[in-house]
Amino acid sequence: MKKRRMLLVEDDPEQRDDRKKALGARGWLVDTAVNGVEALGKLRAGAPTYDVVVLDLRMPDMSGQEVLEHIQDEQLTVPPIIAFSAYLDDVERQKCRYLGAAWVIDKPYSAEDLSELAGTVAEHIKLIEKLEFNEGLLSYAVKRREEALQQRLTVKCERGRRFRTTSEPLLVVARRWNSWYPSIFPVIGGAYAVVGVGGGGGATAPPLALIDPGFQFTRSLAELGLPWQDLDTCVISHNHPDHMGGIFELMAARYALGKRTKVLCSAGCSDMLGDCSGFGFETKKLDGDLAELIPPYESQSGWRRVRVAGFDTAHEEIGRQNSSQGLSLSFETGRSKASFESTATAIILGDTEYDRAQHKARLISTLCEPNVRVAVLHIGSCQLKQGSQKHLYLPGLKKILSDMEAHLDAIKYHGTLLALISEWGLEHATADQIRGVCGSSMPGFNGFSLMTEAVKYLQKGLEKIRLLPADIGLTVGVESGHVYLADGSDVPPGEVDPRITGEGLTYERRAAGSS
Repeated sequence: MKKRRMLLVEDDPEQRDDRKKALGARGWLVDTAVNGVEALGKLRAGAPTYDVVVLDLRMPDMSGQEVLEHIQDEQLTVPPIIAFSAYLDDVERQKCRYLGAAWVIDKPYSAEDLSELAGTVAEHIKLIEKLEFNEGLLSYAVKRREEALQQRLTVKCERGRRFRTTSEPLLVVARRWNSWYPSIFPVIGGAYAVVGVGGGGGATAPPLALIDPGFQFTRSLAELGLPWQDLDTCVISHNHPDHMGGIFELMAARYALGKRTKVLCSAGCSDMLGDCSGFGFETKKLDGDLAELIPPYESQSGWRRVRVAGFDTAHEEIGRQNSSQGLSLSFETGRSKASFESTATAIILGDTEYDRAQHKARLISTLCEPNVRVAVLHIGSCQLKQGSQKHLYLPGLKKILSDMEAHLDAIKYHGTLLALISEWGLEHATADQIRGVCGSSMPGFNGFSLMTEAVKYLQKGLEKIRLLPADIGLTVGVESGHVYLADGSDVPPGEVDPRITGEGLTYERRAAGSS
């Protein structure tokens, strides 16, 4: 008859040797471990293969209970485990059963009893020892799970390749579908992110800042390789439920990590946030003066910083307030920490109804400053609400782009201004994309992407402006106006090909010879 193999984990050398001899005399091949660390190493290795493990619960360095916790947390495949100790109370016994021990016995015990029990357990015969949850066990189980969830907050995603060693600041689109009001569809709110230039030799990760977070924005950031834990500063341009929900998500998560967060926001947002200083928040109203978005830092190309100023747009917020702000992002370099000059500007116009805007000329001149290389315009959701003082929609976009083209021509703008069309309503999705969001087909949807088709239509007649539909992952250099692809390479926007997928869009280098 083939001998069965046992791993005996016992820190007392005399008892370990005595039990090994006694069990060996009863037909067991006994391997030993002097502590929990050694035992866990052998179980992780998976060789040799044991039929049963006999585990002392009270050991120095790593207790038997800690071994059981590691086995459960690491989801190791192990043989049945018999746990033993002296002076076990009911809570400790139930903890071991909860952690997966097949049986728990008290010291002292005879080698004959242990051999018989081990043989039964090794045959995977189910022993009847009912696990009963009491207050002690419930508290233990809840605490372990809370600690795991808390630990997850500290786990940063690995930085995406294009965000590790950047040679210029980047504007990253981390949003796809605009919340279609009323927001009954399960879409991620997303956000925009500003990524600074990396440190010398890529040793220091580039700093980050967040703009207009929406519900569950952390998911889209993590998918791109942008750790939300590093977002010390956040901008909210207008007071809408999705962005207020996003900022409260950020506030709660960073507060749990003991981190403070600076929020630059419209007057309407500031009024709603109130005094959040007790939650590690510092709020400042956006206005026409430049405020610090990313503080001065030393990069591989000298000192850098990013500042932001707000400007009025025609867009009603919650409570019919009209304090929505467009954003002018100033990217600055300097030879020292005390002296900077602007090298590029990016504009996020955000939500506005251009036909209702009071100062169109000033709005156009802001969008078309000579230093601007990138502008973000929102098409909005949904167009049947035209005139509801919310978004540009297709007619507003057509008009504002025409006025921008004329202004750029008048000032003899050098180069091409890249305009990202963002905040797409679900009505622009393909049939596959809407099925992915809603779980089923819907009338009116087919294989055409109205995101790409709308941009093709809007591009007609524009020479100074290059349009791209903005979706999760679109990454743009604010100084060059180039698009950074997933492999880290950058290409002029005219060489970028938005590809339709079942979820949204991806961005690839246009094949040679294609139009």
